[in-house]
Amino acid sequence: MKTIAIITFLYFLLCGYATENNQHGINQVNMKKLSPGRRYEIFTTCQKDTSANSFTLFDGRSQMWLNINSFSDSKQYLDVDDCSKEGRFKLTTYTQFLNEFSDCLKFLSQQRDLSKLLFIDVSLSTLGDIAIDVTNNYDRMYPNNDNYNEEDVIASVYKTSLVEDINNILSPHGLEVSELGSSDYHVLLLKKEILKKYSIVEDSTHIPLRTIDAVITISLKRK
Repeated sequence: MKTIAIITFLYFLLCGYATENNQHGINQVNMKKLSPGRRYEIFTTCQKDTSANSFTLFDGRSQMWLNINSFSDSKQYLDVDDCSKEGRFKLTTYTQFLNEFSDCLKFLSQQRDLSKLLFIDVSLSTLGDIAIDVTNNYDRMYPNNDNYNEEDVIASVYKTSLVEDINNILSPHGLEVSELGSSDYHVLLLKKEILKKYSIVEDSTHIPLRTIDAVITISLKRK
């Protein structure tokens, strides 16, 4: 009986390790060439799931930049937008997004010189909980202000964990965030059900009636 108990304990211990490994270490990174020009779509797959997050690389001769978006029903390299297959790509939480971003950068560092990476564009809606934090910060810092000008929204982004989180991923590659801005500034106020089409919010009870969405440009520099 003692031997059986030990074997059973070791079995559950190994299963627990395998589960932990399965959750954090099995993203496969894919890179697809897009036409025209030097553009590539980078995304992760995990077992049978394909992430809705796409990291589009614009690969210039002297500089590179990434555009990040999240669509559950399409990928650029497929050159289709089939609404009948809505939801076929897996939405992620903000934490899962960060893990994917880290995996994609590690992969890209083996293919390209990351010192050429100067900008990252990402919509707040792709970041889920960060979009909610930005909205709550804005409402607290600028009460009853419906102007949503760029300076105030960016100030609200700085009050979130975004810069620190991105820096933690960039640091091993000798990069860090220089500043936040917006290369194409316009604000949308998303209803709860619309926000949920772009990301999974980790605590949905805190979703405001309207959530700020805007494209944020993250400028990078060498450390």
